[in-house]
Amino acid sequence: MAVLPLFRGGIFLLAGLGAVAVLIWGIIDLVRIRNAQRRFQQSPEGWIENLKEQCASWLKQNRLELKGIESNILDLKKVMNLKKGRPDPESAKILQGFEQERQLRLVRIAFFQSCLEKLDALTQRQELARLLEEKKKRLRALRENPLEEWTAEETLSEDPNPDFLALESIQSLIHRMEAVSDFEEAEKLEREMRDG
Repeated sequence: MAVLPLFRGGIFLLAGLGAVAVLIWGIIDLVRIRNAQRRFQQSPEGWIENLKEQCASWLKQNRLELKGIESNILDLKKVMNLKKGRPDPESAKILQGFEQERQLRLVRIAFFQSCLEKLDALTQRQELARLLEEKKKRLRALRENPLEEWTAEETLSEDPNPDFLALESIQSLIHRMEAVSDFEEAEKLEREMRDG
């Protein structure tokens, strides 16, 4: 009988230690996950994903704005048709303003679609580069003189990464497009994104 309270105390102690161990393990796991996410965001793949999210968000927003603009244009045209050929100058001016905004949204939509296509191409290049790196490591392991391969690889890795330059260019174009309200400037940026 005297052992029973001691046994119960031991069970509670073990349960408490187990709960503390699970809590510590959870905290360590959370820190590890956050560090992995931070490393991913700083990698080219993370950078590409971030830019893709931005482009997709802007594309969605411009498509929604385009729908609203087209709805306003239809409403104005109906009102102008009711006046039977005698539209007032203010209605014509407002209609022209909506048409300009419509053209701007169409250019922005084309821009962000091109942006997504370029980022998809960069993603594919990153995957190919990763695959080639794996194959290069396997080949290096099979070679007789790995020191010679290592020095040749070091001289190649000193060249600037064209993917980083492309990502910087895309990011710069996105930031410039976000601030553009002029149709001609938007068209110029769309051409740069498409052709560049």
